[in-house]
Amino acid sequence: MTEPPSTPPSLTENADASPDAACTPPAPTRTFDSLRMSYVLLGAAGTGKTTALRTRLRAIVAGDPGGIDAVICITFSEDAANALCRSLATDIERTVSREPTDPTGLNLCAAVARLPFAQIGTAPRLCARLLRAFPRASGVDPDFRLLNDDEARAVLAGVLDGWLERACKEPGEGLRRLLRRSIRDGHRPALLAAAWDLTRMRDLHAPWPAVAFERSRAIEDVLAHVRAVVADSSARVNTAGRFILQCQLLLRQLDAPDAAARDDDAIEARLVALAAESADELSATVSAARAALTEFSLRSGASLAPLLRRELWEVVTEYDRLLRREGMLDRVGVLLHARDLVEESVEVRNFLRDRFAHVLVDDAQDIDPLVADLLTRLACGDRSEGERCLKMRVFLAGDPMGSIARARRADLARYRELVALLVGCGAKLEYPDCNYRSVPDLHRLSLLASGRALASPGRWLTSAPAGESGCTQGTGVEPEAVRPVAPGEPSARILRTGLGGQPAVVVLPAPEPYNERRFISVDAVEASLADAVAGYVQWLVEESGWKVTGPDGSETELKAHHVCLLFKRLRTYDRDVVHPYRRALEARRLPHVVAAPLWGREEVEALCNVLAAVERPHDEYSVYATLRGPFFGFNDGDLLAWRHAFGTLHPLCVPALARPGCAPGGGDLTSGEGQEGLRDIADALEILRDLHVERNTRPYVTTVRHLLTATRAYAGLALWSSAGHATDGVRRLF
Repeated sequence: MTEPPSTPPSLTENADASPDAACTPPAPTRTFDSLRMSYVLLGAAGTGKTTALRTRLRAIVAGDPGGIDAVICITFSEDAANALCRSLATDIERTVSREPTDPTGLNLCAAVARLPFAQIGTAPRLCARLLRAFPRASGVDPDFRLLNDDEARAVLAGVLDGWLERACKEPGEGLRRLLRRSIRDGHRPALLAAAWDLTRMRDLHAPWPAVAFERSRAIEDVLAHVRAVVADSSARVNTAGRFILQCQLLLRQLDAPDAAARDDDAIEARLVALAAESADELSATVSAARAALTEFSLRSGASLAPLLRRELWEVVTEYDRLLRREGMLDRVGVLLHARDLVEESVEVRNFLRDRFAHVLVDDAQDIDPLVADLLTRLACGDRSEGERCLKMRVFLAGDPMGSIARARRADLARYRELVALLVGCGAKLEYPDCNYRSVPDLHRLSLLASGRALASPGRWLTSAPAGESGCTQGTGVEPEAVRPVAPGEPSARILRTGLGGQPAVVVLPAPEPYNERRFISVDAVEASLADAVAGYVQWLVEESGWKVTGPDGSETELKAHHVCLLFKRLRTYDRDVVHPYRRALEARRLPHVVAAPLWGREEVEALCNVLAAVERPHDEYSVYATLRGPFFGFNDGDLLAWRHAFGTLHPLCVPALARPGCAPGGGDLTSGEGQEGLRDIADALEILRDLHVERNTRPYVTTVRHLLTATRAYAGLALWSSAGHATDGVRRLF
């Protein structure tokens, strides 16, 4: 890669165009001639890469009313594509309102009308459009359905079940060894996860090389260490830990007189499980045994993986064949067919180069290798087309330290190759030299934490020398930054400064990290963190007196809406990760909004029960849950008394039971002492009856609205401890 200029023109031309430029990334202006150049933008988060991409897109459409139709813009997610279109439309409307008669404004207005038809979106979505445009060349049904990951996994699960039925009759070595092992979630989920990973790598057809592993000899060596552990602890059986007890149990079963013939698969499985046990005693014998078990487990897994891959590849092949037969494609299949189409068809490449003049890629560090191959062939050609050169104008914006899509096949090494190829073909390498988002200490911490993992011989990363950064806590001194650079590049400037007396990074310890056995446990840490985080947030909002910087650069007092809690995942197995934090914040009466799925919340489950009772009134469990739930609130005694007296909770039976003389003893529900609860149940069942009768003549939203009005549910929700969130949850659902 070439050495960048000391002051990249694309980000410094309008650096002081406004007084608050330190808080808002500048919108760099370019002449029309600059659009003829290709650029590769490398910068950390907050350096204005997306703003520069949006500015380039705006400049393209400002010079030509049909320019939006000659652009391919690839984003990481559909939300990012929608946000890009919204922000572009907002910028255009703002410009047109200032200069309504300017020719540029007319071009921009025409571009806004064409935005819904622009090629702006994720790579799978754009590749799906390409395949539908060339069905004969791609060999794909033009009416194919693009599956999301959940739908594709469901299809794969059906294929895997059929394969398991056949394979279990005569299992191969890999499947046989796996089935002997103890897996926490079961063998089928483990096989499904492995097959899912293989389906996402089905563009890599080469089999995995086998690993030399003399299993019988390795088992003997490990058993020798296990016997040494048992012999060393024979005098201390009563105080032995779980690891030693498991070793004794293993040897007792192997040396039993009635033991069956030696089964290496079973012994291997026991040794792998034993390697996962924690050892309470740290003697030399135990340490040596644990080291031997760990090495055995790794070598055993390395030898098992190629065997399972070879056997599960039949599942991948059948899955791909099923998708083709049913007219469906998953995300990897769309990218794979599009890559092959562009590589194999000269006519398609020439058409795309004539049709589109610009390719813009945001968050390029998370690009799929198949998309990188497609861009390479489309924008740079190959040796068969002569000397490699840029055949389209490319704008690539990425952060080599910000790759977060490893689970979606993001390959940082492939991204580096793509950058090097574009620069070698004539693209201009630029580095944003200002960070508008992060404060110095937080920026430095994040980069130093990721520097060791991402550093390479090409020196993508560098850091300011110790003692020369000028970063002083709380002083507001502007330091030199640590960021991805090339050799000889000057350091970035961080325009935001920390507020005096306020640390940029706070490490909150877990108050109760130990389990009942007095060992540090992940479950214990997670169980105690929710209350600790909520307490710290309460201190921040009510007692700290800290301040935050607003969009205009002014300092305002920290409020609850300035705090954001981010989670790596929303669920762990069958447990909701967010729920304990929500309850802890509610207990401290801290206002908050949960940007998570509504399912599982009490008010949402209650509404689902109501809808089930309205749709299926014969389902007495749903009716009982509705009457017992928060919208009606009857107690068990009254409901059981009704059920005992009349034998049913069916809402359509209420009119007959409510007639005089129909109740036991010839009475009715409108008179008599102690009948208030039964009369209320009759009224509630009549409400459900009316909702059931009218359910197909009006939208379900109207049905729910009638229910909430009849039960005065909003007044009841207002009395909840989390009244605002309960009401908001009901409104968001409907």
